[in-house]
Amino acid sequence: MTSSRLLSAVLALRLAAHGQQLRRIVDELRAANPSEAWNYFAIDLGAGVRDADPVFDLFRLSPAVYAPTNPRQPPSQPWFGVMVDGDPRQLAKMEAAFPAEDIAKRVAWIEPHTVVATLEAAAAPLTDRWRTPDVLKMDIDSFDCAVMRAVLRELAPKVVAMEINVKFPPDVSFALLNNRSADRAPFDSERRRFAYGCSLRFQARRLMPPFGYALAHVDWNNAVYVPAHLLGNALRVQRPRESLLQNWSVEVQDRVGYYDRPARSIKFGFNDKPGLKRWRDPTTDHIAEVVRLVNADRRRAGPCNYCLLSALLGRGDGPLRRYCWDADGAFGECGRHHRSTE
Repeated sequence: MTSSRLLSAVLALRLAAHGQQLRRIVDELRAANPSEAWNYFAIDLGAGVRDADPVFDLFRLSPAVYAPTNPRQPPSQPWFGVMVDGDPRQLAKMEAAFPAEDIAKRVAWIEPHTVVATLEAAAAPLTDRWRTPDVLKMDIDSFDCAVMRAVLRELAPKVVAMEINVKFPPDVSFALLNNRSADRAPFDSERRRFAYGCSLRFQARRLMPPFGYALAHVDWNNAVYVPAHLLGNALRVQRPRESLLQNWSVEVQDRVGYYDRPARSIKFGFNDKPGLKRWRDPTTDHIAEVVRLVNADRRRAGPCNYCLLSALLGRGDGPLRRYCWDADGAFGECGRHHRSTE
């Protein structure tokens, strides 16, 4: 099969809903790694009932409807786990959507220095294996990579699903950093602009490899990472046309999973603004364009949500530089006076 035909076949697979794709990925990994112990425990960080969430479909499954891809596998168990969101208005919605007692619902700020304690308080009464969940999802529209690093220092999930800030092209590393200073109010993700979370390149090349994870799949603005040895086993037994797991480069994953998909201009039309399109223009200096647009946009952003925050920013796999928002919201390379914490 030619590479173009293979890419077309994989693109067709990705028309399924997020939850169905996550379920298929788990099934593929289970079938290729039969000696692994799977506990059907999932952690959902950023679990408000707002829109499509890939973990929701797992929580809704039962043994009667969850048929594994490999018929030799034993019947699946119901999924259980923990849902955490920072918006108090979401608690009633989570409880209504998932009333089961073995799906714990919590409202808490999700920050690097508190996230593991929050998870332990919610998950420890449910299972003694909460540090090795089958699935961990991260989508908090703020300090996603800093929080993920804190989680992976303590937990070892088999599948990580993580939102990508797809405004950034695949050659740019970006990650918003948190600041615990008492000089600023908590970051309001509902008032985020272009700079939030982290880019695909930062995740796939900087954040996840030190913990042993490899990029395996991109579906719109969601990336899936799995331990490299589990992915390797799956790639050895897969049929490429039928698999959602691929060990492609960041650039190819971005193109197949997001940028070249036919419905992108409809589903993500807000990313086709002229300023954002220049971030992907091969003739521009992408870092300079990011700085220019972030500064131009602050005049329309209202009260300063980013003041005294910072971010890591770099091109390709070269050095990362720290950029800061000052007290007035201006964005540029940090001076020595500015301190931010990951």
